[in-house]
Amino acid sequence: MKKVNIILPILIILNGIFTYRVGDEINRFFTAQLALFLLSLGVLGGILLWEKNKWIGCLAFVYSFGVFKTLLFEGAPKIFIFGTTLVGIALFSMYYLIRHFKFKEEYLKWFLIPIIINILVIYVQKFDYTLLKHLPVKGITGLIGNPGFVSLYLALATPLFLKYCKWGIPFLLGAIIICNGGVGFIACVVSGFVYLYYTNKKVFKISAITMMILSFIYIPFFVSGKWGHKGEAHLRLAMMAGTLDGILENPILGWGVGSYIPVMAQVKPENSEYLGRKFNTPTAILNHPHNEFLFAWWNVGILAMVFMVLYIGSLFRKFTKRKILSFSIIVAGVICMSGYFLRLPTWVFLLTALGIYENEEEDNGKKSGFKKTCKAKS
Repeated sequence: MKKVNIILPILIILNGIFTYRVGDEINRFFTAQLALFLLSLGVLGGILLWEKNKWIGCLAFVYSFGVFKTLLFEGAPKIFIFGTTLVGIALFSMYYLIRHFKFKEEYLKWFLIPIIINILVIYVQKFDYTLLKHLPVKGITGLIGNPGFVSLYLALATPLFLKYCKWGIPFLLGAIIICNGGVGFIACVVSGFVYLYYTNKKVFKISAITMMILSFIYIPFFVSGKWGHKGEAHLRLAMMAGTLDGILENPILGWGVGSYIPVMAQVKPENSEYLGRKFNTPTAILNHPHNEFLFAWWNVGILAMVFMVLYIGSLFRKFTKRKILSFSIIVAGVICMSGYFLRLPTWVFLLTALGIYENEEEDNGKKSGFKKTCKAKS
């Protein structure tokens, strides 16, 4: 904690004297002070997170500076800045608390309860929606509010079903298919294969052969576009290409936290065509690139993307067979982040798996160190 002894006095002094010519006359001082206060909170929080994982700590520093820059220079409407900032603080705090309280793998099975409830709701919505008239939405949404979002949430639970209730796998797959969740289905299959490869080679081989056969059957429908997935994949790629084009205008520090929707709203539909597909239409404006890595780069710059990739790389390097449950959930999460975007229930699921995965690594390290000490003494 020596860093705090140096940094805290600096923050104390700066918070009492910092100002900047921004905003109107009434809010000028408040805006500057609030921007530096949030940066100070992020710096101190980043030091705490650094002790748990250096890459998460680096992400906290980068995001804190991004919030500071955006708020100070009015890079986005305050409502978007504050909303994104609040979510960011909550996510970093949740990760820290899961690590701090050293949650273990057995806590993951509690996610089966909301998952099963969502699966039941999806089947009811599909076959008899009159039973759920009180829900504020129509269509297949589960209790997450959107078919795509709920399909990702379900996909993360695939390894849990394989371990605790294999009988539920057909119902899980059926619910994801009903939601037409292409990315969720891929995440479900891949994470399931990863889990089976290390736990049951026989079932893995049978499942792999079955999936290969089904894939060959599906390819003609995908190419023809009869099932709609080809058009959806094309649109996602157009969204990512358009986002990357925008990122390259501010590649180092990004556009600013909370700036994505305001900036994209200014792109006219006729100017939003990428890869032969328009991502803005007269009735809908792109509100997310459908890729969490690009979204981080857009908001706070290239370092966010770099640290996220390095963090995932460090997780893969730490893999051991005994951590296969949390690891396969993380694999599903990476796929979901690459082809869609996460809502808070899914973030809670993924962050819990990440924290537990690293808690087990920390415990392993302590046990190994203890054994080495005993051997040295003997």
